Amino acid sequence: MQTPAGAQNTGDDIVAKVGNRSITVKEFTDGYEFGPAFVKRKENSKSVYLKYLINEELLSIEGEQRKLDTMQAFRDAYKDIYNDILTESLFDKVIRPRVAVPDDAIERAVAAQNVEITLKWIFCRTDSQLFSAVELLKEGKQFDTVFDGMLDSGDFADDRKLTLTKFSLLKKNPALAEVIDTLRAGMITRPVQGKDGWYILRIEEIAQSGLVTQSEYLEARQTAKNYLIKSSYDAYADKYVDSLMKTENPSIDGDLFRIARAYVGKYELKENIFDEWELGRSAEKAADKLKSSGRDPKDQPLVTLRTNKLFLSDFISWYSSRDPYLKFRDKDKQLFSRDVETNIWRMVRDNMLVSEAISMGLQNDPEVKAAAAVWKNKILYAIVRDELLNSVQVMSKGESPVLQTSKRTAGLSVEASSALIKKIGQLKNKYKVTVNTDVLSKVQVTEEENAHAIDIFYAKRGGIFPRAPFPSIDQIWGSWE
Repeated sequence: MQTPAGAQNTGDDIVAKVGNRSITVKEFTDGYEFGPAFVKRKENSKSVYLKYLINEELLSIEGEQRKLDTMQAFRDAYKDIYNDILTESLFDKVIRPRVAVPDDAIERAVAAQNVEITLKWIFCRTDSQLFSAVELLKEGKQFDTVFDGMLDSGDFADDRKLTLTKFSLLKKNPALAEVIDTLRAGMITRPVQGKDGWYILRIEEIAQSGLVTQSEYLEARQTAKNYLIKSSYDAYADKYVDSLMKTENPSIDGDLFRIARAYVGKYELKENIFDEWELGRSAEKAADKLKSSGRDPKDQPLVTLRTNKLFLSDFISWYSSRDPYLKFRDKDKQLFSRDVETNIWRMVRDNMLVSEAISMGLQNDPEVKAAAAVWKNKILYAIVRDELLNSVQVMSKGESPVLQTSKRTAGLSVEASSALIKKIGQLKNKYKVTVNTDVLSKVQVTEEENAHAIDIFYAKRGGIFPRAPFPSIDQIWGSWE
């Protein structure tokens, strides 16, 4: 069906059909905007992007016909993305309607962008240092005298002085910004606790910037509004997750935790540190304790909730799919253990959110189904692609197809390129491909035929699984022909 002359496309308009599938304007633009830059540097950028998108659809259809979605590799890659889509829909339905930012809060945030403050602080690593600093100030000692006395060897005074806008401080530390908001230049704050110790701050200077233009005001207002909406959203989301936690009242089994910690340690720590901390020995003792009481570790829950149980195998699966994105501190055993525990709680949170989304029936939501279908097709493409490339030995086996898609940017060998050309040619003879050039010509994109376009790698913030906001074409097409 042709779009009427002069009419604008809608997101549901069809750019192309590949076999029994349709590529919509929304699918095209989402992937194009967040996709690789090599396409945007070429002549007829939109047509080039569509060509490669069609190639991927053909390979994906081949995977679907061969029922590759029954493979474990597919199920593992698809499960995490599908669950993330489910929980994203959950937050949209439950949290987003509650978010509202009053105009007066926006105006205060706009004003904060025009107020510059200079702060100087006494830093106390321990409670005893804090007590000493407070007592000295109570005795009438000058702030600068206490400040100098609290500098450790190697510390510089300028490292404990900072100039920024009130709005920047609000974003960095909302609690501190609230304290500062009530003070004048020269005044000292009460002790403020941070992640690494205690802070006593003095306002050195407050400077008000001049009037701004209308365009600067509008930009500042939008910046403030975006920040406040996100802050409100995050606050509601935290409360929502906390309420689920309280309802389920989860607890971690200490013996299973030691086994889980050793598993993570084997991958995250150097061998000498793993041995020095005796993580393996601790895990063995925990396993022996369980076995001596007639309990097999693999059958015992790592986490027990009111309505569910999560096992060591659940955590290993959760950890393995996210391993490239997780960080564990390796300088201190206590901090490493805390990071392992934090990630177990993250797994619990993720599981609860997915269960809640399913209980609300969001797996039947049309938007969830549509988003999941696009990602399903992308993963099927990646599996078929990997089969082809493995057949000419250009990549390692056994790696997640989703990770391989994001990591592969190197050029293809002649053999690999030939294999792709041959397979795509066969599939074009098998499945009909039609392009709606009228719709394609009206598709609006932000950048095309720009020789200086650069790659920007996007990651969706929040959610339960790190991924690109939208699936796009593979980087390998950049060196295919």
